[in-house]
Amino acid sequence: MREEIKLNKYDSILLTQNECNYQKVMDDFKNATRINIVTFNFAAIDSNLIDELMNLNEDVQIKIITNIPKRFDKYFDKNKNKKNSHREAAKTMIEQYFNTINYLKKDHNVTALYNTKNHSKIIATDNIAYIGSANFSEHSERNYEVGFLTSKKETLLEIQKLIEKVEIESAPDIELKFLDELFDEYIHFHEDFIDIYDEFKERISESPDLITGKSEPFINYWDPKLKPSVIIQMSKKLEMIIQLINKSKKILGHFSFFDLLRINDVEELMRLIQPNSNIYNLAEFDKEKYIIADYNFNIHEIGDSSFDEYYPSAQQKADEKFDELMNFAINDLNTFDSKLKILKDSFNTLLERFTLQKGSYFQIDNTKHDF
Repeated sequence: MREEIKLNKYDSILLTQNECNYQKVMDDFKNATRINIVTFNFAAIDSNLIDELMNLNEDVQIKIITNIPKRFDKYFDKNKNKKNSHREAAKTMIEQYFNTINYLKKDHNVTALYNTKNHSKIIATDNIAYIGSANFSEHSERNYEVGFLTSKKETLLEIQKLIEKVEIESAPDIELKFLDELFDEYIHFHEDFIDIYDEFKERISESPDLITGKSEPFINYWDPKLKPSVIIQMSKKLEMIIQLINKSKKILGHFSFFDLLRINDVEELMRLIQPNSNIYNLAEFDKEKYIIADYNFNIHEIGDSSFDEYYPSAQQKADEKFDELMNFAINDLNTFDSKLKILKDSFNTLLERFTLQKGSYFQIDNTKHDF
């Protein structure tokens, strides 16, 4: 049975029985780059729902946030091994969930989290989303289920934010020691990154334009502070950020807060300061070396002129060369300065989110604990 109420060209409300309430979302799986599944109950390993996921390309990001219905915070049966006890039922279900998730993880890009307070149901791709009563479980097909479907881009973005709220209070499918080690690595790296960020900022002064009032970066050529060594240090830190993100995704999966540090943005910053870039050439410029090199190059023309006599002319050439390099680099400096600040702020936000995620950790399989 299927009844659909079309609200507009993007949205509809659907009532079904004996069929999948979110079939339109399932039909879009093949077009998706990412799939989010938030559910109270999760599908069995031999269900057609798992087959749908297994048929996807390996590069599709699949995120699963599920409750474990039979899991309790505490078990009051005195015999932990007693058949048909609450503890035994929870143990069986937890093992089933682990087996199904691990089965999916073998050949697919799956991030799994568990939330014992979750009763929401959201199935979403890049293009369409479902919010309703149906779990991502074959059992829901038998029931009367009702849900809201939307393909409106603005609404999809808001639904993604809802998913992230559940995600941040969910426990990742990972041992706590690995989570602690990764978190500590982020803390230590963040301290190092802030140090080099502050040093870089100190070496680029800001001068307010008297007409516009806007601040523009400039470098005092009479007291050059921006050195290639600082550029190289910054480049190494940016490269380490990419390595850290990739390592995090390998260990934890694709958590939403990792998107705060976008690899493409970090790579763009690296390109702006790579050797032979406008910024690097500016940092590499040494006025005194330039003056001496110019004097030696022209010595056959200036004859008996002493270095002191030639210095004012060479200094003017050096100033002109610096101005030329600065004019080439000014736009890149502005871009680098603004994007670096965004990266620093994003890193701070990521740490805040990571701290919350770590605080949501719990031992998923608690059936071996004494009550």
